[in-house]
Amino acid sequence: MKKLIIFMFSIVLLGSCGKKGCTDINATNYNSDATTDDGTCEYNSNSWEKYLGDSLNEFGNSIAELIDGGYLVLGHSQNSNNQFQMSLSKIDEDGNELWNKLYIEGSSSYGYHILKTNSGNFLLIGSSNQNNNSDVYLVNIDEDGNEIWRNTYDNFGNESAYYGKQDDNGNFILVGNGYQTGSLADVYLMKIQNNGTFIWGKYFGASGGDIGYSVEITSENNYLVTGWITSSLDNSQNLYLIKTNNDGIMIWEKTFSSSFVNAGTSVIEDGNGDYVISGFTGEMNNPNNSDILLLKTDTNGNQLWLKTFNESFKDYASQILKTSNNEYVIVGHTSATAGTGVDNYDVLLLKIDENGTFIWSKKYGGTSYDEASSVINTADNGFAMCGRTDSYGSGLYDKYIIKTNNNGE
Repeated sequence: MKKLIIFMFSIVLLGSCGKKGCTDINATNYNSDATTDDGTCEYNSNSWEKYLGDSLNEFGNSIAELIDGGYLVLGHSQNSNNQFQMSLSKIDEDGNELWNKLYIEGSSSYGYHILKTNSGNFLLIGSSNQNNNSDVYLVNIDEDGNEIWRNTYDNFGNESAYYGKQDDNGNFILVGNGYQTGSLADVYLMKIQNNGTFIWGKYFGASGGDIGYSVEITSENNYLVTGWITSSLDNSQNLYLIKTNNDGIMIWEKTFSSSFVNAGTSVIEDGNGDYVISGFTGEMNNPNNSDILLLKTDTNGNQLWLKTFNESFKDYASQILKTSNNEYVIVGHTSATAGTGVDNYDVLLLKIDENGTFIWSKKYGGTSYDEASSVINTADNGFAMCGRTDSYGSGLYDKYIIKTNNNGE
C-alpha cells in the first residue's frame, strides 16, 4: 500500500510539471494540452518585399506597425533642388502604399526614428538644417500623419537626434550627437516633455569625435546610451556605453575594444537586468573587412561575453531586438561581392539565442546596394524591416520594406 501511494504521488508530481508546446491559440500549431510555452509557435505570416520612391533618392530609416496591420515608414526624400525632406509613408498589411507625407523644415530635414508613444500617437525623430546649422527636429503625429505639434531645438550648437524612447511619465529621451565647441562631435542626450517642451540636454565623450546611436530606459529608470568614442591619440574608435540617471547625470561610462574600429549601434535590456549591444568591429588598415559585434554586460557595464559574426568580408549591424522566446534578432547589411570594395550589399537578418549562439541568417536584395536600418517584431510573430535599395524600384535609392515570418522567410 505504501509503495502504491508513493507511485501515485510521483505521477501527480510529473503531471504538475506541465506539458511543453505552443500555448498561443492564434498559432497554427496551438497545443491545447500544453501548459508551458516553449517558443515553438508558428503563425500564418504575410511575407513580401516592396520598394517606394520616384526618380530621385528615397531612404527608409525606421518602421512602426499600426493596429490595423499596416505600417508607417519614416525616412527622407530628395527633391529637385537636391535637398532632403523628412518623409513618412503609410502602407497596408500587404505593403501597398496608401499615402506619403513630407514634413518640411528648414532648407533640409531628415527622419531617423519613429517612436510609438504611450498615447498611441507617433513621434518622428530627426534633424533639420538651416544656414549650415543642424537642429534636433521632432514632429508628433497621429496614425494618419496629422501633426499634433512640431519643434526644432537649437540649444547649444549643431545637434541631431537619431533614436528615442518614452518613459512612464510621458517624457522623451533622445540621443544623437552635437558640436558644442570646436569641429568634433560629442554624444548628445536630450530630454523633453510629452508636449515637446525642452527639459535638458547633456554632452558626453572625449575630444576625438563621438556619436550616440541608441538609448534604452532601464528597469531602474536610468538611461543607457551606446555609440562610439574616438581617441584623439590614434583616431581609433571604441564602442561607448554610458549609463546616467533620469536627470542625465552620469553613473558610469565604459569603452570596449577588440580591434581598431568598434561601435555600438543598438542597445536593449534583457529580462534579467543585463544589457545587450549590437554593433560592428573592423580594422583601420582594411576598410573592406568588418564583422557584426554582439556584446552582453551586467547592470554595471562589466562584460559578460562578446561575440562576432561574419557573413562576408564586410558586415554591419544596425539594430537589435528581443523576440518573445528570449532570442535576439539583428538587422544590418553584408557585402555581396566579397573583398572587392564595390558597393554591393545585401540586407542581412541574424537570429541569435540568449547565450549569443548563432541560429540562422537570411539575406535579401539584388545585385546592387541594399541595406536595412530598422527591424520590428510584428503582431503575427514575424519581422518587418526597412532601409534602402538601389537594386529595385523606379529611381536611384528607394525605400525598401521587407516583411517575413518568424524564420525570416
